[in-house]
Amino acid sequence: MMRKHYHAFCAFTHHHLQAKKWWRRVFNNFDRQQKQSTLKRWKENAHVKQMFEHQQKQNGTSDEITLKNKQIGEHENSAAEGSKHVEDLQKMVVAKAHK
Repeated sequence: MMRKHYHAFCAFTHHHLQAKKWWRRVFNNFDRQQKQSTLKRWKENAHVKQMFEHQQKQNGTSDEITLKNKQIGEHENSAAEGSKHVEDLQKMVVAKAHK
């Protein structure tokens, strides 16, 4: 009778250890998959953030270039007006000198 109980207890312990081993494998695989998916999502989000920052930098640079081109155009226009004004003054001086 004791031998039956002993063998039953050994079988129970063996099955319990086997079940524990298999559940550990299942949960470890699940945990590993969760970590991989989280890492993948994190990398994708980091890439998206990096792309967004790069686009913002490009937009800022293009805005600065547009602003500088506008300023250069205004400067050229004012320089042309200034040279016209100088030419008009020279003509007036020449006209007064001939009178």
